[in-house]
Amino acid sequence: MRPFIRSVQGGRSGPPSYSIVTNLRLTELVDANSLRKHQIAELGLLREDEKNKINRNYETEIENLKIKIDQDELVHKKKLKEIEQRYEADLERLQKQSEERVKKLNNSISELEDDLEKSRIEIRKLKDTIDREKNDSFVRIEEEKNS
Repeated sequence: MRPFIRSVQGGRSGPPSYSIVTNLRLTELVDANSLRKHQIAELGLLREDEKNKINRNYETEIENLKIKIDQDELVHKKKLKEIEQRYEADLERLQKQSEERVKKLNNSISELEDDLEKSRIEIRKLKDTIDREKNDSFVRIEEEKNS
């Protein structure tokens, strides 16, 4: 240990220069301690500020993500609605095409039924004509035999 520290610790007073040096060193130590305490307090404030900044950034990022999610949901809903509208338009178009085909088929069936009925009538007429001619032929043959 240094002699001036011994003299302070021993309670004896040493030469005046030791007490001045001791006082100066004590003052320096007190000042250094005060400076360290002040620096520690500043570091604590800086730490708290940094912590608050990180929390604000975190909250801002969360809000930005929520906004992006909402925007993505809107885009998704819009695309889904467009797809639904196209689907409905396609479905309506297909229904109209089917109805037109059914109408055409029904018209064709009606025309064919009409043609079939006309053909049946024509066949009956021809059959009747043939039967009459046949009868007429038999009658002539009989008349020729009898005459």
